[in-house]
Amino acid sequence: MHQTFLLVMYIFLKSTVFGCPSVCLCAYGTSINCMDRNLTTVPSGFPHTSTYLYLNNNQLTSLNGTEFQGLKSLHYLKLNKNQLAMLDENIFRDLTALQYLYLDNNQLTSINGTLFQGLTALNTLLLNDNKLAMIDENAFKDLTGLKNLSLTNNQLTSISGTVFQELKTLYNLYLHDNRITEVNIHAFQDLAAINNLNLASNGITVLDADVFQGLTTLETLELQANRMTMLDANIFRDLTALKTLRLDDNRITMLNATVFQGLVALTVLSLFNNPLTTLDADLFNGTNLETIYLHRINLTTLSANVFRGLVDLKHVYLQENELTYLDAKVFIGFSLRFLALYDNPLNCSSCDLLQLKLFLQNLTLIYGNANATCDGTNNLVVDFNFTDCIDMTTVAAKASTQQASTIKSSISIPRSSVITTEPISDAVTTVKTTNAFLATVTNTPDAPIIQTTIDAITTKKLTTDAIAPTPNSVETTISTTQDYQLTSTTTPVTQKADNSAVMAGTVPGVSVVVSVIASFVILKVCGFK
Repeated sequence: MHQTFLLVMYIFLKSTVFGCPSVCLCAYGTSINCMDRNLTTVPSGFPHTSTYLYLNNNQLTSLNGTEFQGLKSLHYLKLNKNQLAMLDENIFRDLTALQYLYLDNNQLTSINGTLFQGLTALNTLLLNDNKLAMIDENAFKDLTGLKNLSLTNNQLTSISGTVFQELKTLYNLYLHDNRITEVNIHAFQDLAAINNLNLASNGITVLDADVFQGLTTLETLELQANRMTMLDANIFRDLTALKTLRLDDNRITMLNATVFQGLVALTVLSLFNNPLTTLDADLFNGTNLETIYLHRINLTTLSANVFRGLVDLKHVYLQENELTYLDAKVFIGFSLRFLALYDNPLNCSSCDLLQLKLFLQNLTLIYGNANATCDGTNNLVVDFNFTDCIDMTTVAAKASTQQASTIKSSISIPRSSVITTEPISDAVTTVKTTNAFLATVTNTPDAPIIQTTIDAITTKKLTTDAIAPTPNSVETTISTTQDYQLTSTTTPVTQKADNSAVMAGTVPGVSVVVSVIASFVILKVCGFK
């Protein structure tokens, strides 16, 4: 009798406390592994001390409500990757200690209002990769400790204003890859601890200006791959902790200059694949951007001040746009580590790109030269020889001085007619002044001579011989840079194949050239010989 009693007790304990279903593997009476067993029903006889239960990767289609009775110590339950289409509303009623529940990759179509009732300890709930089209307003009401909720890849079409109302501890909310077209203005208003909100890959066309109001803890907001054409200027105004914002793959045609105002923590911004064409020069003011994605947005121009103040900017993606010209000043003021410029129709026939070449040559990048190529070719901008662009800083100053001295010594001018020579450094001003004087003598016999001289200057073809021939003719050339300054030197100047390396010069001879021209004009008009 005594031995029979012990045997009965052993069988009872084995099947309840220390037991393990024959089709499962158990460890220490707390971890039960029944996954990948091709099960169509849940085995019975789980130890009441179980804390981990793995039933994933089976063929379960439904749960009747009694399978997990008495498992009050269970912390971790995996039911993912089955064929579950229906769950009894009482199935989880006894799991008051449950912290992690995996129901992803099943065939669920709806969640009723009492399914998760009493699961106040739940930390993570995965419902992604089902066929959910409806979630009851009260479905998550009791999940007051929930931190992670995934509803990704379902068939949801809208988000109501109350479904997330009680989730004050929620940290991550994943709603991407659904069919959402409408988001209630109050949908997220109670998410006081939210850090990551993902609404990507839906059908959202418009969002209310107050939909993110009060989300001061939000650090990552993903809105890419929707159908938005515009954003309210105030939509992000409360997101002072936001670090990453993704707006790529939408249909946005214009961004208000203040839309990112107040995003003082923003470090990553993605706008690629939007038909923007232009960006306001003040668009990024006040942010702390380190990485910005601006490729494939049909940019035709880029303001030299568009990145002004972004002292921490390190990664800039501008490839696959329609830029024919890019001012090197765009990238001044921060230390770039990565710059992408490929697949832009950069016009290397323009001397304006010479400065960009010089900038890229002196830039230390992860991938070197930004892969900037000349339009229609594989020629890198940094390797292109700007043969038609002569650096204006190479014109001979001393040659002009020598010419002026020779001319002055051969001309007798009454004391009252002497023209005072003042230093002039702006060649453009010189040309304009001379043209103004020309207007007063256009009817004189020498007007064609004067006009020829001025034309030579304005077309940058003037040589010192055009002013006054001298026995010691010196070959000089007026060359071009971005600032159009004129200088001179006594050394004969030979045009280089690529003058981009010549970066220094002076303008002391310009005043002398101006004086000589003015003297010549006045003497001719006044009849002095």
